[in-house]
Amino acid sequence: MKPSDRLPAFVDYETFWDVGYSLSSPKISTTDYIHDARFAIHGASCAVADSKPMWLTGDDLWTWIKNSYSAGHMFVAHHTLFDGYITTHRYKTEFPDYFCTMGMIEALFQGGVGRGLDEAMTVLLGWDSGKTDILTRTKGKYWEQMTDDERAEMATYANKDLAGTQELFYKLAPKLPTEEWRIMSTILKMFCHPTLEFDSKLLESALQNAQDDRDSRIENALQYFACTEDDLRKAPFLDMIEACGIPVPMKPSPSVQGKMIPALAKTDQGFQDLLEHDDPRVVALAEGRLAVKSTQGITRAQRFLDLHESVGVLPVAYNYYRAHTGRLSGANKINLANLKQGSDLRKSIVAPKDFVLAVADSSQIECRDNGYLAKQEDLMALFREKRDPYNDMATAIFGREIDRKRKDSEGNYPDYMEGFIGKTAVLGLGFQMGGPKFKWTCEMGAKTRLGIDYHIPLDEAYRIVDVYRDKNYMIQKSWDRYTEWLHRMVQNDAPFDYDYGDGYLHIVPKENKVYFPNGTYLYFPCLSYDDGSFTYVNKLGSKYVNKYIYGGKFCENIVQKHSRDIVAWQMLQIAERYRVVLHTYDENAALVPKSEADEGTAWIIEQMKKRPSWAASLPLDAEGGWAKEYSK
Repeated sequence: MKPSDRLPAFVDYETFWDVGYSLSSPKISTTDYIHDARFAIHGASCAVADSKPMWLTGDDLWTWIKNSYSAGHMFVAHHTLFDGYITTHRYKTEFPDYFCTMGMIEALFQGGVGRGLDEAMTVLLGWDSGKTDILTRTKGKYWEQMTDDERAEMATYANKDLAGTQELFYKLAPKLPTEEWRIMSTILKMFCHPTLEFDSKLLESALQNAQDDRDSRIENALQYFACTEDDLRKAPFLDMIEACGIPVPMKPSPSVQGKMIPALAKTDQGFQDLLEHDDPRVVALAEGRLAVKSTQGITRAQRFLDLHESVGVLPVAYNYYRAHTGRLSGANKINLANLKQGSDLRKSIVAPKDFVLAVADSSQIECRDNGYLAKQEDLMALFREKRDPYNDMATAIFGREIDRKRKDSEGNYPDYMEGFIGKTAVLGLGFQMGGPKFKWTCEMGAKTRLGIDYHIPLDEAYRIVDVYRDKNYMIQKSWDRYTEWLHRMVQNDAPFDYDYGDGYLHIVPKENKVYFPNGTYLYFPCLSYDDGSFTYVNKLGSKYVNKYIYGGKFCENIVQKHSRDIVAWQMLQIAERYRVVLHTYDENAALVPKSEADEGTAWIIEQMKKRPSWAASLPLDAEGGWAKEYSK
C-alpha cells in the first residue's frame, strides 16, 4: 500500500524541558534529548484524518497510538524526526509509513517560507500566531507538577498546533507527487526504525585517532612559538604569521564593500597557501589553527560512542529535502553524508546479526546527466561504449594519447597525473567553472586525495578550461540557454518547455519554477535581475538572504535535481525487496541477508543502473559491494 493510500494519524507531543536540557541547545541532539533520564511526555495532541484534535495523556495516549498503528495508519507530524522517534522509543511501535509537514514545506517552498510551524501557519494558512508562553511558564515542570490551568492551556496550545499541521497537510500534501511521499517515508524510517549497529572497538579507535591527530598538530605549532591553544584561535595567530616574515592573507569582506579581511577560512586560497608554505613554522601554525578551530572528527566519534551507549543502534537521520535541489542533509547533529571512506568511524557502522550491508553508488551520475540534458552526444557515446572519458579529455588537453591506467616496465603509471587532470576537468568544468577555481580544485585534489603537492600555472588552467569548453560545446551552450531562462522568468514570460529527448522540463516564468518529469520542481523565490546579476530569496536560519544564480549555477541546480530524482527513484526500486538504511547523494545502502549477500548485492547494483522512463536513454553505470561493516 502506498503512503498516500493510508489514513493519516496526526501526532504532536509536548515534553519536559529545562535550562540546559532542550532541543534548542546546540549540544543536544534529538536522540540525546529523548534518551536522557529527564525525558518525559506531558501528553500529545492526536487526530485521525480530519477529526478534531484530542489532548491525550498516559494510558489513553498509548491506546490511541496502538490503535492507530494496528489500523495501518500513516504517522504524520510537523517534525517527524522528533515525534516519530518518540513513538518508536517510548511505545515500541513502528508505523508502516511516515510523513513530515516540515519536509513537505521544504520541498514545496525551497527556502521561500520558513519551515517552522508557527511561520507556516501564519504565512501559508493566514492564521494568527499560535505562540504562547505556556512552554516557558512550565519550564522545569513535569505534568504532575503543573496546575490545572497550566495543563488546560498546554492542551489548547498543542491542539491548535496539530490543527495547523492537519490544515497544512490537506492543503499542500496533494501538491507533492505520491512518489515523493514514498521517498520521504523511506528516509524517515531510517531514523524512526533504526537497525544499523556499532563496532565499539573501532569507535574507540576512531575517537583516539582523532584526539591524537589534533594533539600532534597543536603540539607541532606550540614548539615554534610560546603560545596557547587560544592564541591559535584568535588575533595572536596573525601576529605569529607576520613574525615568520610573511603577510597575513586577505580577502574582500562579503558584507562590507571595499573592506579586506583575513582569509583564514579553511577553504580560502590564502589559508591554503599557508598550509603549503615552504617555511615549516607557517605550516605548523596553519595546521595548529585548523586543529583548534575544528573538532569535527572528535565530536563526531564521541557522538557515535554516545549513541552506542545510550541507544545501542544508529538512528540514521536525514532532512528529507533540505538542499535547494532536493538533496537531503544530515540531521541529529551528525552528518552521515560525508564520512571519510576507509575511516574507522565509517567502518564502525555494521549490519545486524545475519545481515550484511550492500552498498552501490551511481558512477559519475552528474557528469553523465549534464551531458545527457545538454545533448552532448559524443560524451554520451563514450559512456555508452564504456570508454574512459577521463582519458579522452586528457588526450585533448595534452595533445597525445593518454591512458591513466597504463603501467610501464617498472610498475609506474606514467600518465597518471595527466589522467587526474582529465578527470578533474570532466567532473568539475561542466558548470562554468573558470580558470582560477579549476587551478585551486586541481591543486587541492592532488593534496587531499593523492597526498602530493602539485602546481598548475594560471594560464595553463585557463587553457584547459578553453579545451574543455571547445570539446563540450553543447554543455557550454546550455549555460547560455539557462541564462535565457532566467531572463524569461524575470520578465514573467509565457510558459515553455525544453525537450531533452526522453522527457521535458516545463518552465513557468510567472511562478519562477522549473517542473521536472516526476512532478517536482526547482523554485527561485523572488527572482530578480539587478546590476547585471540574478538573485533569489532563501531562508537561512532566522533571516532571509539573497543568493546569486547564473547560467552555470542554474545548470548545476538542474543537473543535481534531475540526478537526485533518479537516485531516489532507484532507492524505491531497491526498497521493494530490501530495507534501505543509508542514502547519500549518489549512493544507496541496504540490509541483505547474509545467505544471499552476493546475489542481493548484484541485484541492487542492477537497480542502480536502471532508469525511469523520463531518462530512458541516459547511459548509467554503478558499482558496489557488500561487507559486514560500512566499508564501501
